[in-house]
Amino acid sequence: MKKFYAVLLSMLLFVSALIPAVETEAAGKSLAASEKAFFKEMKQFDYKGMKRYVKKWDKSVSDVEMMYALPNGRKYFKKCGSKMQIKILSTKVKGKKADVKVKFRYMNGEDFIINFYQVVLDYLIKGKLDLEHMSDQQILKTFNAMLGQSMKGVKYKKYRTQTLTIRFVKTKSCWKIEKASGKLINVMLANFETNMEKLEKAK
Repeated sequence: MKKFYAVLLSMLLFVSALIPAVETEAAGKSLAASEKAFFKEMKQFDYKGMKRYVKKWDKSVSDVEMMYALPNGRKYFKKCGSKMQIKILSTKVKGKKADVKVKFRYMNGEDFIINFYQVVLDYLIKGKLDLEHMSDQQILKTFNAMLGQSMKGVKYKKYRTQTLTIRFVKTKSCWKIEKASGKLINVMLANFETNMEKLEKAK
């Protein structure tokens, strides 16, 4: 199990390092416009778009960067996002800060995680993941292929609900999320972190 996570971490760090830093300006200036824009980008799993509305990210954003960097990662989480339901329950504004209570009904990608785990182990057993001797392009191609295989057989029928209070702060360009928490990132990644931890404990 430790070898599996070592390989996953190596890939995560490698792929994340390939993503160039992109500074983008947000479109909407009102709180309502910023909320609408961020959640739209979230459902489309557009990391570049979401960055416009976030001041700071939790460290687990590296998982988002990793998946966004690869076609099959974007494809899977975009499909999960398209099935997400978002309901704003309340908004409390105080000066340049606003606490927005949001209820999410989102995909719980257990099938995908189990498949991904099995695919990675299969590649390890067959010696297809020799990261030290693989070129950058080979690593990207291999990891993208593994994600594609992991998507096979996923039913997209398991859901979870999560209610979060998200703090927005007013900036010159628009309202932005003060910090995208690990829980919010876990929602946009269909419980990626939660299911990985659950799988680890079961082994």
